[in-house]
Amino acid sequence: MKRIRLEKLVRVVISAIQRVLGDNVVASAFFGSICFPEEYVPNLSDINVCVITKEVVRDLYLAIFKLKTLCWERTKLHFSFAIYPERLFREFYFEGIPIAILVAHSCQYILGGNYLSDLKKKPYGYGTLAINYSLCSSFTAISLAIEKYLSQIHAEAIRHAYHSARHSLRALIHHETKKFPLNDKEILKTLEKLGDKDLVATYKVFMIHKKKALLIQSKVRKKLKVSSPSIHKLPLDALLIENITSKLIYKAYELVRDVWKKIHGASLKSLDYIIKRSITLNALEISLRCQDDKPILEIFDGEETHTIPLTL
Repeated sequence: MKRIRLEKLVRVVISAIQRVLGDNVVASAFFGSICFPEEYVPNLSDINVCVITKEVVRDLYLAIFKLKTLCWERTKLHFSFAIYPERLFREFYFEGIPIAILVAHSCQYILGGNYLSDLKKKPYGYGTLAINYSLCSSFTAISLAIEKYLSQIHAEAIRHAYHSARHSLRALIHHETKKFPLNDKEILKTLEKLGDKDLVATYKVFMIHKKKALLIQSKVRKKLKVSSPSIHKLPLDALLIENITSKLIYKAYELVRDVWKKIHGASLKSLDYIIKRSITLNALEISLRCQDDKPILEIFDGEETHTIPLTL
């Protein structure tokens, strides 16, 4: 996205923040794909904004809804807001939680630039909490990929599989180098420095298919004038077939298994095991997530939820 466009968005966001949060603001910044033109897809990618407040926002969901609505009315673009009280945000940064690092190292500060630039000069953490945050995000993304795949929303499934792979590799790099890669270029560059050609090749596969999926969705949405971010079931071209989606989900899960073992020394059950257990228990819903920093599988059969540890 061109700089001038970003400056226009700054004015829109500042106006919305002032109307909704008043003077309960320490700083704000863009983060995510909006900061990296090669990753941002017009008409599809959300514009991520973080707002750091002086005090806890009591009705958080209402505040976020109002911010998104005001920005949509002015730009017809989809915004995603994250709001954290200043004390929690600083704890996140010094622990090495990804969102705090991404915001402090933003391409564009919106408010409180001095606060964020001063924070950026200080070293962030790289402990177990930060690494597991990324790994657990990877499991969540795989869970979403499986959900979209079963609903035959293949472009969304591919996007979530890509995000799972990115979370896994960020965890590995953060653990190995004590540095958190901000974007895909930094991930690839660091993997090359670490001498892992296989991981470089694997991640490039995810990047290619994610880009194809997003571009196709973007073109179709623009053609059909679909504005709601909740509508994802759009036609795909022949390249993004069910077989490719399935392989990417398997590859993403194998990647997080490998990274988990490399970092924690523990093996995880296979995706085939997850599928078999889901069939055996007549699953209506499945979910992969972390509980006490350990990956688990949750299966809902219509009457009860079965919780199954994924560690061997």
